[in-house]
Amino acid sequence: MIDGGSVQFLVTVSSIGGYGGPDIAISIRGAPDGSTWACDPWSLPPPGVCTLMLMIPASAPAGAYAIAIEGTNGTVARAFYVTVHVERSSSPAFSITADPTSLRIRAGTSDETHLQIEAIGGLVGDVTLSVAWSPPGMDVRFSPSRVTGSGSVTVTFTAGQGVRPGTYAIVLRGTSGELERAVIVTITVIQNPAGPDGPALDVILWGLVLFISVILTATHLGILLWRRRRRRRTIALGEGARPVQDGDEGDPPGERRPEGSRSEGRPVVIEEEAREGPSEPES
Repeated sequence: MIDGGSVQFLVTVSSIGGYGGPDIAISIRGAPDGSTWACDPWSLPPPGVCTLMLMIPASAPAGAYAIAIEGTNGTVARAFYVTVHVERSSSPAFSITADPTSLRIRAGTSDETHLQIEAIGGLVGDVTLSVAWSPPGMDVRFSPSRVTGSGSVTVTFTAGQGVRPGTYAIVLRGTSGELERAVIVTITVIQNPAGPDGPALDVILWGLVLFISVILTATHLGILLWRRRRRRRTIALGEGARPVQDGDEGDPPGERRPEGSRSEGRPVVIEEEAREGPSEPES
């Protein structure tokens, strides 16, 4: 294969002696530094088949590589070897890199990564971006979806509410004529605590905090208004002040105005703050 390219393997997992689990996870060893790989699915119960894609970076030295494709259930491992020949090419080509290469997304939300397209050997054609593989319910958008020569692309991933929690290897592909390159972005989908159809926990908490704040504020204002009406009273000065009846506005129940005095001229009315305990009539 040409450096910077990709190769696919069909991996078959068989059951021996009635083996029924746990599932077998697929991995590789011995690939050139900087290589990335993805298996669809990541793990499978025997018997089963998965498609393994291996991407070799453009910086990989030319030569033959003995690559182990391994399956393990966490206790026992089995492997077989394939030989991959990497050749240097002087023909025009391109490379694709991603930054970051891994994301964590809560179901129902989005995140993004950035692709860098680099023309090699004087490539002048367009590079068109597409998705080689993604799980059902994962929406992938490229902006822009086509680059001439070298350039940057923003890739937005949106995990639908129906995407099951787990880690997925999203394979992004670039093509220019017969040339094809790919890069893998690992997406870890986190399910909302409220369930696939429920609101996120942080939304519920913020709503609860807002509700409690409104209740406390309304209660505080009500207490202030009640205290103000209780503490304000009207005192009529002068002779002839009538007794205060229970329930008169502005006077606490049971209190009476001073008796035996007459007002001279027009009664004078003042407002004052109530002191602790019953007030004494002025002499």
